[in-house]
Amino acid sequence: MRVKATKLEVETRTSRLVTGQATVLARSIATTAEQLATSVSRYEFTATKLVEKTRDTFRDVADLLQIRARRSRAIIADTHTVHSRRTVLLSSEETTIDGKKILLG
Repeated sequence: MRVKATKLEVETRTSRLVTGQATVLARSIATTAEQLATSVSRYEFTATKLVEKTRDTFRDVADLLQIRARRSRAIIADTHTVHSRRTVLLSSEETTIDGKKILLG
């Protein structure tokens, strides 16, 4: 079946699409949902800029979390806490710690 129209509106209470392969081409896509769940074996996302805005973010990683970046910056308004069994910090040049108090031990 092929549908070609200037404008297409579909309204339904429940819908389900089952297909072997799907391709969506659009200049812009807007999605609004109360809840969105995605389950995939591999997820690849490519963008020039990614902006995430959320009240709370929780990530659970079973094995490795690796971030590769030319630069990294975290701006924390209040408290930054790191809990680990072992922590390693390596700098090929200099390391700066600036604070009113430096408490060790």
